[in-house]
Amino acid sequence: MLYGEGIWRWRINDYLRNSNQDAFNELFGKIASYLLVRKQEAGLRIEFPKRFTIEEEVFVNASFYNSSLKPIITPKISIEVTDQKGKKYKSQFGVLGTSYKLALGKLKCGIYSWIANTNFDGKSYSKKGTFIVEDIQIEKTESNANQGVMKQLAEQSNGGSYLLNNYEKAIEDILKRKDITTISYAEKTFNDLIEYSWIFAILFILLSTEWFLRRWFGSY
Repeated sequence: MLYGEGIWRWRINDYLRNSNQDAFNELFGKIASYLLVRKQEAGLRIEFPKRFTIEEEVFVNASFYNSSLKPIITPKISIEVTDQKGKKYKSQFGVLGTSYKLALGKLKCGIYSWIANTNFDGKSYSKKGTFIVEDIQIEKTESNANQGVMKQLAEQSNGGSYLLNNYEKAIEDILKRKDITTISYAEKTFNDLIEYSWIFAILFILLSTEWFLRRWFGSY
């Protein structure tokens, strides 16, 4: 509990003592944070969505708060995921900033249960829950081409939409367009000659051979 009067004087006094107001701002910032999260308990918190598809990567977020409701990364958080056949998968969260994160990858369809555990200051913390992985493939939900969307995209990009039996018209329109051209790219790279030691070796051998032949035949 905080009881005070003339709090504005605290801010001025902090500046007179320290040439800044960091202590005052930190104090009241922590008070505000405490009042905002006072309904939440300290300990382990897990963010685990309830539904996934077989095409989605399963990511889990976790955090741990001490008695001051400050996030810490000291405890090691482990998790055990069990599928509907009873097969268990054990893993451990990795640290990401002031929180934890775990990637479980893509899972087969089914109902899964999980339980996360950690220990801190001699006390055990545990959270558990369930989630579902559904066999829903977005690509297969609509197998027919949406002609309306295709025409709209074509108009927005200054293009055209053609059916297969009208492919000759598509080729003709492409050939008439001046903005569709072949683009060539040239890239120049420079390498220091000194990096090619084998070239220097060959030059040295050739020059040495020339010098030796000239001396042998009396050219000098």
